[in-house]
Amino acid sequence: MITSLPFEDELQYGMYLKKLNSCLKQEVQKAFNDLDLTPVQGQFLIILDTQMGGRARLKDMEEAFQSAQSTIAGIAFRLERKRLIRYDIDDSDRRVKWVCITESGKALCARSHDTLLQAEQKMLSELTDREKKSVLKILQKMFHALDSQSD
Repeated sequence: MITSLPFEDELQYGMYLKKLNSCLKQEVQKAFNDLDLTPVQGQFLIILDTQMGGRARLKDMEEAFQSAQSTIAGIAFRLERKRLIRYDIDDSDRRVKWVCITESGKALCARSHDTLLQAEQKMLSELTDREKKSVLKILQKMFHALDSQSD
């Protein structure tokens, strides 16, 4: 009876990264459900508030998310219905729409950030500070290796 495949050791990295991603995704989805948001909506609010200064063109959000206009417009539409963002028309070019975070959006954004932080802290809870730094450095190297090959 074969208990392991000869190449099993070589494939553990990807398997554990996939399992880790799945577990983290479940944690984040659970937490965002409590906020009546999807993880993508929470991420949209966080990016809009922290990276874009609370105001951005939809085009800027498309670039930040590396997503299609229709996807970003759908996210923004749902957030507007929840009154977490609003649209402003550009004074100098009426064709340009600005997405602006509302006060309610800012409050929920802070809670969203805390939610993500708690999920990450839970994931790292059994590591020492030194191990956390090492893991981050290793993940960055792994990402760089794959990212530089895709050019």
